[in-house]
Amino acid sequence: MSVPESALKPLTFLAEGGFAAVYQTRYLLPGDSTPLAYKKFKLKKAEQAKAASEAIAFRTGLPGRGRAELDEYAVWPREPVTDARGDVCGYLMPLIPPDFFCRKVDDRTGQMTSAPRNVYWLMSGARQRLTCGRSSSPNG
Repeated sequence: MSVPESALKPLTFLAEGGFAAVYQTRYLLPGDSTPLAYKKFKLKKAEQAKAASEAIAFRTGLPGRGRAELDEYAVWPREPVTDARGDVCGYLMPLIPPDFFCRKVDDRTGQMTSAPRNVYWLMSGARQRLTCGRSSSPNG
C-alpha cells in the first residue's frame, strides 16, 4: 500500500535536514490511531525510496510481537508516500511523542531549542542530562 501525498494535507512543518523535511499530518492509517509525521525526501530520492521500502518491508515481515516491540522503541517507517506521478517521495512514520524531546542549546545558533533525543543523549554526561530533563516538551 502507498499513500498519495495529496491525502496528507494539511501539513505542519516540524523540522528539516540535509536529505528530507518532516511534517505533521492529521492523516491516519486505516485501523491505526497512531499520530503520524511525513518525511519528504529532498535529495537522492531514488536511494531514499529504496531504503524506505526495505525498512517498511522489514517491519511488515515481523511477527506481531516483534512489530509491537519495534514500534515501542523506534519511529520506524510505516507506509510509502507517492507524488502525483506515482513515484515514492517520502514515507509516513509515527510522530515522535513529547517525552522524547528535551530543551538544549542549539550548536549552530547558541539559542535554547526543543529537539528530539537521539542516540547521542545516551552517551552524554550527567551534567548534559540534567539540562535535558524528562519534563521538557516539544512546545516548551
